[in-house]
Amino acid sequence: SWLSFVCFFVAALIHIGFFIFEAFLLYKEPVYKSLGYSHEEIKKLRPWAVNQSIYNLALALTTFVGLYLIFKKQI
Repeated sequence: SWLSFVCFFVAALIHIGFFIFEAFLLYKEPVYKSLGYSHEEIKKLRPWAVNQSIYNLALALTTFVGLYLIFKKQI
């Protein structure tokens, strides 16, 4: 149904947002300061955040591929 299509699409967009935040925005000083982290702490968190951002991007991309295939009625 269209409702499920829209819900999956919105979920994929949210994962793209998390990817952008974890891969790029988290390391800007105003952002990590507002979250209560110091520069040293954020350097330690970077490998974890990059890993999570790649995971979120993969979830979003596979969701978009699945939606495309369903929309085209290939699965």
